[in-house]
Amino acid sequence: QFKKALEQATAPIRAACGLKQIEVDILSYMAYRPSITSSELCRALALNKGHVSQAMASLCKKGLLRMKPDIEDRRRIAFRAAKQALPLIASIQEARENLLQQVFRGVTEEELAVIQSIKEKVFSNLDLLVSE
Repeated sequence: QFKKALEQATAPIRAACGLKQIEVDILSYMAYRPSITSSELCRALALNKGHVSQAMASLCKKGLLRMKPDIEDRRRIAFRAAKQALPLIASIQEARENLLQQVFRGVTEEELAVIQSIKEKVFSNLDLLVSE
């Protein structure tokens, strides 16, 4: 339900900029990881590599992402947000923050701390399961 609410919250941005939801998701993630490969992005967002590759190519074509080959391994291509994408990324993050404020309305700081602690434990357990 959060994903659907986020899609609704970012709909005006998508419409104004002619972006698909996956492109918005990628740009949103770029706020946390300013340089990332498509493989890393696929793992982080649990998205199909083909869809991510198409979306990243589209973002590059629109001038919102830049490709930068790795100095040590030219086969590895990192993507960075272009300067013109920064205001757009800020708008996406603002929409996300506004949504989170609505979602967590009435939740105390102590309750948020418990949620964070549980989330960290669950993710750690999942990491252990996957690495076995």
